[in-house]
Amino acid sequence: MKKILKKYCSVIMILVMVMSMFPPVYSTAAKNAGLKKKTVTLKIGGKSKIKIKNKKKKRTYKFKSNKPKIASVSKSGTITAKKKGKAVITVREVYRKNGRKTNKRIGTVKVSVKTKQPSPTNRPLPTNPPSPTPTAVPTPPNGTITDWKTPFDYIFPLPGISYGVFKEESYFSNFTQSTKKCNVLLPANYTENKKYPVLYLLHGYNQAYDTWVRDGQIDYIIGNLIAKGDAKEMIVVIPDVRTIENEQEGDAASPHTIEEYDNFIYDLEGSLMPFIEGHYSVSTKRADTAIAGLSMGGKESLLIGFRKLNRFGYIGAFSSAPGLGSRDLSVKAGEELPRLVLVCVGTEDDLIGFSEQYHQNLTDNNIPHLWYTMPGGHDYSVWKNGLYNFAKRIFK
Repeated sequence: MKKILKKYCSVIMILVMVMSMFPPVYSTAAKNAGLKKKTVTLKIGGKSKIKIKNKKKKRTYKFKSNKPKIASVSKSGTITAKKKGKAVITVREVYRKNGRKTNKRIGTVKVSVKTKQPSPTNRPLPTNPPSPTPTAVPTPPNGTITDWKTPFDYIFPLPGISYGVFKEESYFSNFTQSTKKCNVLLPANYTENKKYPVLYLLHGYNQAYDTWVRDGQIDYIIGNLIAKGDAKEMIVVIPDVRTIENEQEGDAASPHTIEEYDNFIYDLEGSLMPFIEGHYSVSTKRADTAIAGLSMGGKESLLIGFRKLNRFGYIGAFSSAPGLGSRDLSVKAGEELPRLVLVCVGTEDDLIGFSEQYHQNLTDNNIPHLWYTMPGGHDYSVWKNGLYNFAKRIFK
């Protein structure tokens, strides 16, 4: 037995000596790409960036949500929470290996979207309903406009006045996952050396980004006001309001739905405004940002303006379409009042009752606003008048 043990010990010592003569060999295989975080909890309107560890050069990463109406994801991997629920984002790595395209699934991110809950520490409970009237500085104008009439030549080019120019732009919409268009009206003598206020001007139902340009004479209306000193120099952006989620070829010709217009809020804040702010010299201040529109665009301007009071200081609605309730036209405790809200409609308009109801909602909710009616139907005679009276009062 002792001889056997001695023999085994000798063998082990020899092996140890041999191994010590060679350095350890470490694996040089590259680590696979993976997800740093596989679960995300967001409140509605919240955003989160998907982070990938061990990313490889010359490889692209694609993201797809199984429920984009609950949580959408951009091409760069930014998740946007839209409504309460759960969604799963699949992440894939795309590359070429041996001349062949490889599409490899590297994982999923589970997203839970919760509704926003008001914080009891930030929102004092009202002692008596209704909620206390919010305050703002300066005090917004309030009442009925009686001097709504325009100069007879306000929509015509006048001698000695330089007018702005339109530029048609294309931008990628993270919401539709397609390219959308807009028109941008730059003021005469536009320069990158100053920051301009910006007005987002929305079209109506079954119209497009070029309708205001073709039928509204907005370059003359705005240009004449600026030349006479009645309005500040501004940039006007006329977008395509209809917004189809994950748009496919042929969708543009399909029947329009109300939801496709309500979706514009996501495209506006998530894609269009960043594009404009990145390509033009515009101020991003609330006091320098306005939104207005006609018919369906008027309804969307009210909806967006009151939902995004932190972004828009001025809201204009000309002959608004139906679809809003009293709660849509209210300001929560702690929020700042709009600097200006203007609502107008023609007395012969078949939809006059909806503008009248919005006027009453604003009054009941203690929201200062300007209101007027004028002769006219559901047409540009009223809408151009509304733009004139709105543009001369904003950014002041």
